[in-house]
Amino acid sequence: MYVQERPGSPATYIIIAANVVIWLITVLITASAGRMYLWILYNFGAVPILIVNGINLHSLITHMFLHDTSSIWHIFLNMYMLFLFGRDVEQTLGTFRFLLVYFLSGLGGSFLHIFYFTSFFPTPSTTEELVRCFQLSQPPCVPSIGASGAIFGLMATYAVLFPFRRLFLLWGFFLPIAAPAIAVILVLALIQTLFMLATPFSSIAYTAHVGGFITGLIMALLFRATYLRRRIYWEW
Repeated sequence: MYVQERPGSPATYIIIAANVVIWLITVLITASAGRMYLWILYNFGAVPILIVNGINLHSLITHMFLHDTSSIWHIFLNMYMLFLFGRDVEQTLGTFRFLLVYFLSGLGGSFLHIFYFTSFFPTPSTTEELVRCFQLSQPPCVPSIGASGAIFGLMATYAVLFPFRRLFLLWGFFLPIAAPAIAVILVLALIQTLFMLATPFSSIAYTAHVGGFITGLIMALLFRATYLRRRIYWEW
């Protein structure tokens, strides 16, 4: 069985708080200066064509703390999933390994997203094409934002650590169904993969979800042997 590395999950709550505060700030900016919000998106969101050219590399991290300001659901669902899965993962692996899983999964999601949109879509080779790419919001020039890739990595880790813990789903948003975590999370990952292949122009970065999930799964399997049949101890 898996045991706790530490009694609390401070990093989970700090990341949630940081995301909520940044979202509130960007909402206020959007309400008062819409163009400023666009500047934030293109400077701190992950824009594939910029990153492959070595521009705005910091956005590989900062994009994880930006969420859509037009609706509360993006930030709410992401933070709810982080709250649901992050606490147990952090308590089991410890804060340092939790942060490794979280941020490396976010990076893994970004890398797959960037590879996908710069390899399978035409990329601009001249200044005129680059300007047109941004003007028409073509896939390589659209910023991606959100913590979803990192959270899917946590979900994969949770499935490895607690495969038979029951999770509840609302089927059709009305009918509650209980199923083992590994079944629920693998089905969600499969759905994301199908959407990634079927809707490449979607405004939702399914590629980042899949890349984050794969990264988190690999890391969880690497950590797995270390945390089987250990004694519980508290880290002060």
